[in-house]
Amino acid sequence: MPTPARPSFDVAFHTRDRAYWLRPEPFRGIHGTGCQPFQEVETLGSGANAIRPGDAGSHAVATYDDMNYRCRNHMMTAISATQYGVSYVTPGALVDPNEGEAVIKFALSTYRTSGNDWVDLWITPWAENLELPLDGSLAGVDLQGPPTRVIHVRMTSGDRNHSAFQAFSVDNHVEYPIGPGPGGTPNSYETILNAANNQSPPVSTRRDTSELRLSATRLEFGMRKLAGNNANKVWGPEASITWIDADLPAGLPPVTWGASVVQFGHHSMLGAAADAEPATQGGTWHWDDFTLSPAVPYTIIRATNVEAASLPAGRHADSKHPDMRLAPATPATGSRFLRFAAYGETVRVSFGNGTWVDALPQPEKQNFDGRFHSYFVAIPADVGSATTVTFKAKKDKTAIEATNEDEGAWMVRDVAVWVR
Repeated sequence: MPTPARPSFDVAFHTRDRAYWLRPEPFRGIHGTGCQPFQEVETLGSGANAIRPGDAGSHAVATYDDMNYRCRNHMMTAISATQYGVSYVTPGALVDPNEGEAVIKFALSTYRTSGNDWVDLWITPWAENLELPLDGSLAGVDLQGPPTRVIHVRMTSGDRNHSAFQAFSVDNHVEYPIGPGPGGTPNSYETILNAANNQSPPVSTRRDTSELRLSATRLEFGMRKLAGNNANKVWGPEASITWIDADLPAGLPPVTWGASVVQFGHHSMLGAAADAEPATQGGTWHWDDFTLSPAVPYTIIRATNVEAASLPAGRHADSKHPDMRLAPATPATGSRFLRFAAYGETVRVSFGNGTWVDALPQPEKQNFDGRFHSYFVAIPADVGSATTVTFKAKKDKTAIEATNEDEGAWMVRDVAVWVR
């Protein structure tokens, strides 16, 4: 059966609709309840031509743990959000474009359920990373914008049959397009998934290799496909595609910021999208074979609410459930940071020693009330091997609950300790 995917990754979720902050919008994810392959007749689309096998080819997603799961030895991200939703997975390794060329490879499925369901990739300086970065084109969504500096590669949205990628360099929170350059193309990967290239059309069962190469001044991103008889494992230019092959924008500082966090995002903004598949009412992407080179490993220690049994997945803290348990305990040495997202004012944290530390949001482009902020708080050197962290905050300025100022609506979510 689908089981939570918890390798050495940090995982964060967000949805704009407050009715689903504790539990996601229900929908059906790809893979059956026994991890059977998805049985949609994918080349025929929806309606009368589609097979609706129920639990034999899809399964109910009812909790946030259900949205990041493992089947058939690979990882899935699944999400459905009428307004806007995102999940981010962050591997426990950094890349450093300043040390030559950083290479990030991953295998990704090609079947896309909606043009309003897309994936992206972020490369951010360690100290400037955001748990919930936001694409600059989505400024009206309820997050706070991109980090101060970042390289951002995103799938184009709006058409499920045109899946191409764009790249941006962000400097001082402002996005600057990269390329596509003389070797890049706006064509979609669907243009190479056809009989003329001895390729099958997009299907959920196939994962193909995407590769990003990033140096201090240049970026290349594309998908490599097998040519001819796939059993021969022969790479062929007629079955590959490069979206960006270009220098970084002139006038911007080079990518010399050192060790960088790598995040993989899955976004959903379905609204009344007519092309959303009724079988899933959202999207599922299959991920595999993550490779970062040269990689700089670090440790991720996730936290679960002490009262997790009575909370949805135990992934948040609030005024009634302020204590989070770390497993294993925080190492007593190393460069240690507490990473989380929070909705509320004047967030503070204690590491079980009776001392409270003020938590300041990470630098973000926007600073709107009523939205989650990202936090990356240095753990004081005198904190030993803490096993619990406790939060407190004041309610957000937009909260309407009739409660005491210090007990009102606030929430801390997706807590982890990062150690280098």
